[in-house]
Amino acid sequence: ETLRICTSYRYSGEVLEELMGSQARNLEVAEELRLIRRAIDDDALAQAQALLDTLKSRVGEIPDVLEAQSAIDSLNWLEDDKA
Repeated sequence: ETLRICTSYRYSGEVLEELMGSQARNLEVAEELRLIRRAIDDDALAQAQALLDTLKSRVGEIPDVLEAQSAIDSLNWLEDDKA
C-alpha cells in the first residue's frame, strides 16, 4: 500500500462536480458572479459591491463571494491610496 500526498487544493464545489457529474453552483449564481467580476474588471466598484451584497444575502459567504469581496476591497484601498 502506497501513500499518495495531494499537493493541489480544490474548492469543495469542484470535488462535488467531479463526484456527481454536475455543476456545484446553480447557473443563476454563476451568472451573478460573472456579472460581478465584469463590473470589477470595468472598475465599476460601486455596482460590483451592490451586486455582491445582493448575492451574499442569498447564498452567504461562499468562497466565490469572499474572493469577489476581497477584490473589491483591494481595489477600493488602491483608489483611496491614490487620493
